[in-house]
Formats: sequence, structure tokens, C-alpha cells
Amino acid sequence: MRQEVPLQAPRDALVAGFDDIPAASWAAYDLTTFVQDGARMVDEAMAILSASAESHKPVGDVRVIVPARLVERGTTRR
Repeated sequence: MRQEVPLQAPRDALVAGFDDIPAASWAAYDLTTFVQDGARMVDEAMAILSASAESHKPVGDVRVIVPARLVERGTTRR
């Protein structure tokens, strides 16, 4: 697919992925990515669901910020 599209990152489009899989760092991809703490995201979601179940009420507007880390690579570097 990459060979069929006449666009180049980062010249024509900025591209980023998530979870920093090993292939993201391969020279063929050099993909900028966000590293997220999936286990913490699940823990936070379960805590919200548990609180709602225990109170027998909707939880309302809940915001939880789980930090992420940006690993900048060639698909966004200009």
C-alpha cells in the first residue's frame, strides 16, 4: 500500500501510531508513536465501573488522565 500512494511522511502528511510495537522503530517504517499504559487504563476504567455499580447510580462526567509518552520518529520529524 505504501508504494501505491504518492504521499510521503512527513512531507505530505504526519503519521503517528500507538503502543510502540517493535516494528514502529524499524527503518522501513520509522513511525512516531504514543506509548500508553494499557494496564493502568483498564484499572481506571474498572474503578469507574465498580464505583457506579456500588452506588447504583451513573458515574456522570468522569475524567481520568493517564499519562502517555510520545516517541517521535521520522513520520513526524520535519
